Parts: sequence; structure tokens; C-alpha cells
Amino acid sequence: MTQRCICIIDDEEDLLFLLETRFKKDGYDVVTFESAEKFYDHAAELDAGAQIFVLSDYRLPEDSGVQLLERIQSQEQVVGFALQTGYNPTEVAAELCATSFPVEVLEKPVNMNELVEFVRKSFQQRAIDESSPEAS
Repeated sequence: MTQRCICIIDDEEDLLFLLETRFKKDGYDVVTFESAEKFYDHAAELDAGAQIFVLSDYRLPEDSGVQLLERIQSQEQVVGFALQTGYNPTEVAAELCATSFPVEVLEKPVNMNELVEFVRKSFQQRAIDESSPEAS
């Protein structure tokens, strides 16, 4: 079975711990980063065969979650992306119009059940896509 990894990028350590604990409970490999720069620095160390879901805060110390998405959306192993924000989610979503990558914008405090379901569906959709005749 393909490794399923969740990369969480947020500068709030308590939230990182909460999210990491929740997703590990569901059996996912979880890697946390306190900044986009730390994610960029360590992304190459992730298993090349792994499927990766990225969960990022909208506002990060040296980059935004939108800029992060723009840098990684073309990577084959990224199966989904969620952006959590304390700002107006409609305005944040408007910034994402230029991207063709499916993104879930979640308002803080995040509804954990909705997030877990979106992650599950993202991995499930990738499995369906890879098993379709067009994927061969």
C-alpha cells in the first residue's frame, strides 16, 4: 500500500500538536513544520513514493499558504491541499481562483470532522484516479 503522509504547516505549536495527534490516530504518517521555509527545506526528504496531503495555515511567517500552494501544486505526489484561516474564507478563496488545484478553505477554529473527511476523500480520489484505465 502506498504511504499516505500529511504535512501540516502552521506557526501555532499547540495546533500542530493537536492536528498531528488526530491524524496519527487515524493511521497517517504526519510531518509538521512551523514555517513554509522549513517545509521547503525538508520536502525533498519525504518518501518519493508517498502520497502527500498538505494542510497549511493561510498566514505564515515568511510566506502565505497561497504562495505555498503555488509552489507545490504541480508535484505529482500531492493529493490534496487545505488552507485554514482566521480571515474571511470567501476572500481567501478568491485568491485561489488562479489555481487549478482543488483546495478546501477552512475557517478557524477548524471543524475537525470536516477536515478529516476532506483528507480521507482526497486520498480516496487519488486511489480511484490511479486505478482508472486512463491512468495506465
